[in-house]
Amino acid sequence: MADSVIQTSGLTCGYGARDVLTDVDLTFSRGFTAIVGKNGCGKSTLLRAIGGRLPYRGSVTVDGVEARDYAPKALARKLAVLPQVRDVPHIPVRQLVEHGRFPYLGFPRVLRAGDRQAVDEAMRLTRVESFAATDTAALSGGERQRVYLAMALCQQTEILLLDEPTTFLDMHDAWEMLTRIKRLSESRTVVAVLHDLDAALRMADRVVLLDGGKVVTVGAPEAVFAAGAIERVYGVRAAKTQTEQGAFYRFYVDGEIE
Repeated sequence: MADSVIQTSGLTCGYGARDVLTDVDLTFSRGFTAIVGKNGCGKSTLLRAIGGRLPYRGSVTVDGVEARDYAPKALARKLAVLPQVRDVPHIPVRQLVEHGRFPYLGFPRVLRAGDRQAVDEAMRLTRVESFAATDTAALSGGERQRVYLAMALCQQTEILLLDEPTTFLDMHDAWEMLTRIKRLSESRTVVAVLHDLDAALRMADRVVLLDGGKVVTVGAPEAVFAAGAIERVYGVRAAKTQTEQGAFYRFYVDGEIE
């Protein structure tokens, strides 16, 4: 796949009269970028603006074209979005995953051989083939999360925007999910909102730290950690442990919390 690039310049947006993000300048290209920051700092808002789901001021370009100038289907062929909050329809899992092919279909929405192959591959990658005929609403939260990732992968886009992709997953499945996302980022631009700071620092190629709707710092995980920016923003202490398996990061609060 090509090395798709997203650029924001002076990006300002929010909800109603309240701006959540202010003058955000960022560039995203091939690899795995983790967006971190405290609740309410604008992480999900940033993904929504890039994904064409929120009006904005300033500029957001996807491969050099302003995001708001794309037709919806054209943008959906450029990027796939895994939102944080989703409706849970009463339809079979495979039928939901097939929705990822809609940007490529006319009317009526009849899947071709290549579309069915894309569905099969996405379901295989996310390990959801075994419940292809199961009602999506009957699945556990973790199972549904894998199904929605399969739907996003089914779009076969060069850009993936993932808002808390490990939500509802247990420790083992969350790490497996992040490992899979890491592999995908070798040939794609992947931007993911993560709450697990250890996972963000260990898995991402680059970390963007937000606070109060502004970018605090951007850089390689080790550089962001060494600068102490995470400790200052979160009000925590941090420790790094180096093992044969790599570095591990712990964050904790001194004393009692009133």
